[in-house]
Amino acid sequence: MLVVDDSAVNQRVATRMLENMGIGWTSPANGREAVAAVQNEAYAAVLMDCQMPHMDGFEATMPSAARKRGGKRIRSSR
Repeated sequence: MLVVDDSAVNQRVATRMLENMGIGWTSPANGREAVAAVQNEAYAAVLMDCQMPHMDGFEATMPSAARKRGGKRIRSSR
């Protein structure tokens, strides 16, 4: 699971919930790092903040949504 949020509090809440469910996670610092992470590794899901500095969640998911990973399309919702 990829968790991308510029708020330390939101990031901590999301990752603690995942830990409690026994789900591993990675947390890049911003949208740019999230795009690079998705290009290098397949994730079951991506939790993305929509409003971040440098590259917001909408911009970051556009390149990801256009790619296919293992025959499955990665989709974003607004």
